[in-house]
Amino acid sequence: MHLTLLGLCLNSGGREDTDSSSSTPAAKRSEWSEHTAPDGRVYYYNSVTKHSLWEKPDELKTPSEVSILIMRNLVVVCSNILSVFFCLQLLLSKCPWKEYQSENGKTYYHNVETKQSVWTIPEELKELKARLAAEEVQG
Repeated sequence: MHLTLLGLCLNSGGREDTDSSSSTPAAKRSEWSEHTAPDGRVYYYNSVTKHSLWEKPDELKTPSEVSILIMRNLVVVCSNILSVFFCLQLLLSKCPWKEYQSENGKTYYHNVETKQSVWTIPEELKELKARLAAEEVQG
């Protein structure tokens, strides 16, 4: 079962949700609004339920933020069955972001799904590599 879940990890490839025509996410997003408290902290208010949250509601999270949450949860599930190091390696292999070197030796990152290239490491790849490095040190 965990191997099926691993295939879902990092599906977004860093794409931001810009499609306002999708009915369900757009409808949920309109219920929430972002505000700043007097002390500078951001909070979220739901106009339908009249509830406020300090933590960003799932409905407002970008695909990248959701991917990171999925990855964190899958490491926990997977590590109950396999070693954490193996799980992280498996997740890294599923990540659509790959690291390359330009002709002048500068590192860049390319998303094999979206064909987007960037000079700074995408957050989901950065977190995976950091956790993998930490496991190598502990292992």
